[in-house]
Amino acid sequence: MNNINKDISKALTISIIASIMLVVGIPGIILSAIHIPQLLALPIVCTVLGFYGSPMLWMWYANLLSYKSILKVIVNEKITNIDEISAMLGISKQRVISSINTLMKKEYLTGYKFINNTLTINQDKYQAGSYKCPNCGAPLIDMDKRKYCPYCKSRF
Repeated sequence: MNNINKDISKALTISIIASIMLVVGIPGIILSAIHIPQLLALPIVCTVLGFYGSPMLWMWYANLLSYKSILKVIVNEKITNIDEISAMLGISKQRVISSINTLMKKEYLTGYKFINNTLTINQDKYQAGSYKCPNCGAPLIDMDKRKYCPYCKSRF
């Protein structure tokens, strides 16, 4: 959940900056045309980036919030049935499926399998142990009742 929260904060910050660029750019065009014509390009660039960038950036922010609501239902409420998630959030089943695929692709949702539009907890997931590899120092994982280093491929 931390990864999506970081991306939401980043999207919000960038969206606010783009919106401010639009608001500051318009009077900046007038003021720089009157007082400093050499800097006229700067407020024009700010206005254009704010005008075209703001809507896209706010949509990015809104999509991340939508993904977070689905992620909360899955992780916090432990609901993995697509129909239940769809009914609970009031969004279409197809959008839930698409969002879950995106969540898994961006690694916001880990520890689950999504096969044939069925979301289940991944029981086969290898758990990272507190042991470190004596060869390279990487954390070992448990695999087939043995410790395994995913970096140097050593088995213990």
